Amino acid sequence: FFFFFKQKTAYEIYQCDWSSDVCSSDLLNNLNFYEIDKHIAARLSQRISFLLQKYSVHLPANLIKVSDFLTSDVPMCNLIIGNPPYVRHENIPEDKKLIYRKTFRTFNYRSDLYIAFYEKGLNKLESGSSLSFICSNRWLKNQYGKTLREYINKNFHLEEIIDLEETNPFEETVIAYPA
Repeated sequence: FFFFFKQKTAYEIYQCDWSSDVCSSDLLNNLNFYEIDKHIAARLSQRISFLLQKYSVHLPANLIKVSDFLTSDVPMCNLIIGNPPYVRHENIPEDKKLIYRKTFRTFNYRSDLYIAFYEKGLNKLESGSSLSFICSNRWLKNQYGKTLREYINKNFHLEEIIDLEETNPFEETVIAYPA
């Protein structure tokens, strides 16, 4: 899933007093989550609702969008945090590959799905905004990542890469190498 803030800066969110009804409702109205699987979206909704109970805050009905982030009309925002799905090129349905190749110039060669997520996320950032993904590091090394590397180098400021290849940041087994 992905979430992003439409209007508040990361600093404003960090400084927010969640015990304040104004801050918590204002903050939640600036959040959007995208999840393509309706069952996972329902579990996410339950988890967030449970966490918000201690603040007596209710989950906005439109917070979680059951939609494909890549084909959705996503508004511009100033912070995107996500864990793009690691779907190998050969496991992406052919009809989706055609759509993604037409939509994302960095989705080429044998690109895995997360490449398109990078381009979409980067293109939805307002000036001076941030994107943070946990994903495979293969785009840093393989031919299919060359266009993305060039795009980032030309248009963005890469602040940091944290290489987690030798660690396991997930509870479940992951066969990708997160960076």
